[in-house]
Amino acid sequence: MQGEQAVASFLDENFYGLIKSASFEREPKEGLQHAGVDLKCHRDREVLYIDEKAALYYMDRDIPTFAFELSFLNRFEDVRVGWFLNDALKTTHYLLIWITTNRPPEKGKKHTIKPSSLHKKDIKKLECLFLSRDELKKRLEENGLSSVVLKEKANSLRANGKEGREYITGQSLFYYFASSPKKYKEAPINLIIKKELLKDVPGTRHYEVLVGKYRCLDRFSQKGESKDFP
Repeated sequence: MQGEQAVASFLDENFYGLIKSASFEREPKEGLQHAGVDLKCHRDREVLYIDEKAALYYMDRDIPTFAFELSFLNRFEDVRVGWFLNDALKTTHYLLIWITTNRPPEKGKKHTIKPSSLHKKDIKKLECLFLSRDELKKRLEENGLSSVVLKEKANSLRANGKEGREYITGQSLFYYFASSPKKYKEAPINLIIKKELLKDVPGTRHYEVLVGKYRCLDRFSQKGESKDFP
């Protein structure tokens, strides 16, 4: 997708390329991308497998959440497990990305930039959260949302033809959302998680990436100075 390529190019030039404490190797299309890996991070003797996830349909919206896919329909309308629950993928970490462009829409009007027409030059800044897939799953389990519970709920929502939000009793930091097949052919069922919880996952780092520089926005950083990764 054009939008994904634009975001990747912006990150390569203004984020990964500026980091000194680790090296990054972007995966070609015929490489590990099918296994949930956009790039590999080599740090000391450790290799991290990173899946970049950008909120391309919510550019300039400043949304306080991110969607984690639990299930979707393939082109034959068969139900398939979503990327967040797919244990066959090699992903160890996510880079969650919110996009601010140079051409935000006027108030009350639709965005003039679509994901299919986004170019690197259109990007003003990216807000990024880097977090461990395993640590996020542990945090959800602590709140009663194991992978088994999430799979069963996604199956139930799809079987009942549920669309829209489904709130979770006693929880304010996440909810389910079932997309209509009339709007999205894949009709994904997602777990929507607020940034508040994502930032609190152990090991998570919060970055702002601009043209030519990046800043660490973690609460423990001093005045948002640049820090190496992660």
